[in-house]
Amino acid sequence: MKKILIVEDDIVVRETLSDLLESEGYSVIEAQNALVALLRLKEDLPDLIICDIMMPLMDGYQFFKRVQISYLEKNIPFIFLTAKTDLESREMAMEMGADDFITKPYNPEKLIERIQKRLLRKEAIDKRLENLTNNIALYIPHELRTPLIPILGFTDMLLADFNSFTDSEKIDMIASIKRGAQRLYSRVEKFNLYSELKIEELQNEYLIEKDQICNPALLKDKIIKERNYYYEDRINDIRINLESQTLEISDTTFRNIFLELYENACKFSEIGTPIIINGKAENGSYNLSFENYGEEFAIHEIGEFYQKNRKLSQQVGNGLGLAIVKMLSKKYSLKFKINFEKTIKVIIEFPMVKI
Repeated sequence: MKKILIVEDDIVVRETLSDLLESEGYSVIEAQNALVALLRLKEDLPDLIICDIMMPLMDGYQFFKRVQISYLEKNIPFIFLTAKTDLESREMAMEMGADDFITKPYNPEKLIERIQKRLLRKEAIDKRLENLTNNIALYIPHELRTPLIPILGFTDMLLADFNSFTDSEKIDMIASIKRGAQRLYSRVEKFNLYSELKIEELQNEYLIEKDQICNPALLKDKIIKERNYYYEDRINDIRINLESQTLEISDTTFRNIFLELYENACKFSEIGTPIIINGKAENGSYNLSFENYGEEFAIHEIGEFYQKNRKLSQQVGNGLGLAIVKMLSKKYSLKFKINFEKTIKVIIEFPMVKI
């Protein structure tokens, strides 16, 4: 039975609603105010919450914020059921992230219909989150274990017999430990970014930074330096030319997209073949392109935890790089194109600040 928490200070309204929900086969948890509701949540999490706005001690808005802070990852649908009919109250509720706003007196059949709709949506999201969790559990151990090998291995060797190694050998070991730590950090960072984007995507609530700008030419050296340790053998293959332009995107978002495309180009093309990275203004947009002699693929083939011909190419990685680029492109409404002739060319179009 699906459990529904009713938070309502009016006993008549609360009991009437409780009877209605129980007659529809739901298990009901009642709370006469928000403070009691918080205690109920600690005892038993519901599948959905129906809450009044005007209540003593703590109003519905304040209660909703508390639920968001403490139980955001539980994905509990939240419906305001209130006598407030003004547009401002509705807009406030929806801007805060509530799933629905229903005014009293309510139509019982329509209320049940909207509850069912929210519960079905929750089931779909929970299923996708479960699949996501399973995928992460499958891939994370390998992805984190690989960079840990040099960290733990060389550390043990140095601790066990430090004086038997020459200074040059010690420096090489420490350098390997640092590279392993950098790789570990970048992979954890990637999983964190992917998880944040996936939650936003599943909940259809994108957190967009406001008034963010960046200049790719000023970021280039700093960004490349972040991955030099990772692809030292490709430095001579890479040719970069980024025009100086002011883009309507944050430094962080541009960096994330650039690094994922940079890593993908290095990983899936042969050492000794060129990787050409250009950024220039064209037709009112700033086009960032990565061109290399990699294997042909299409946007529809980009998937989370998926790499094309993974078994044949024996590539390391988690298949998240291009998936992250695709998700960021969707979040910020960026055009994402892939062209293939003799080379593979990935292009992202960024909006420029209008002067």
